[in-house]
Amino acid sequence: MSLEENIKELNKLLQKANKTSSDLAEIKRLKNNISSIKSRMRAKGKLKGIDEKRTVSGEKIQVLPPPIPEKKLGYNTNLASEYYVLSVLYRLGLNAYLTLGNKKSIDIIIEHKRGILTVDVKGMASATNWPLDNFKTEKKSKNHFIVLVSYLNKINNPDVLPAVYIVPSEKIEGFFYHNPKGNRQVVSFGTMKKNGSKYKDNWELLM
Repeated sequence: MSLEENIKELNKLLQKANKTSSDLAEIKRLKNNISSIKSRMRAKGKLKGIDEKRTVSGEKIQVLPPPIPEKKLGYNTNLASEYYVLSVLYRLGLNAYLTLGNKKSIDIIIEHKRGILTVDVKGMASATNWPLDNFKTEKKSKNHFIVLVSYLNKINNPDVLPAVYIVPSEKIEGFFYHNPKGNRQVVSFGTMKKNGSKYKDNWELLM
């Protein structure tokens, strides 16, 4: 058993009102196990100490210390965006499912009366450019959509709603900008704000 399991069993026995001889023998065995495990963990630098508290009856109960907090992670714009879009779809009464994988061109699948709709979510914390390098012409379909999400430089503020543009894949290339080298294609926030207003918060396209 692990250290936690040994301590859990020991605590149960220590809190029993009437202990039998077998209980006392088991308590002794568990204490020896805990002592042995603690020694091995200290040798490996994996133990930061065990606290001891007393029950109402005065018996000692060993308690594991709270876990050492991990380093705070930075925000994950992609996941925040995908789950934001998914939550809106659920609120609209749609059957939608998040796909799995790191490099994927389809993030959300929607069961729709006109068939299966697919969504590629592009999120950014700023208000600059959405990269769409993975978009290929053959992906154009009347049932495939690109959803652009910008947190307007305020992703850490949950009170601020993101700007969202729902664009049919057949229309998205009209907003592309290619860099001079031709190896990057993006959609700028400024372009969408100026020329893509009809797609802003246009969730009806997915209804």
